[in-house]
Amino acid sequence: MGAAARLPRPQAPEFWLTQALVFGLLVGLFYLNLNWAAPRLLYGRRLPAYWP
Repeated sequence: MGAAARLPRPQAPEFWLTQALVFGLLVGLFYLNLNWAAPRLLYGRRLPAYWP
């Protein structure tokens, strides 16, 4: 218990859950921007007919 007791305690698991959710949200927004918003702004209405 000597050296291990002096180490800082690890973060609570809720911290890692929050971090994973925030990271996933950022990745999802980046994906949406890359695939929907950026072509929409670049090409406007000259997109293919199958574009959502």
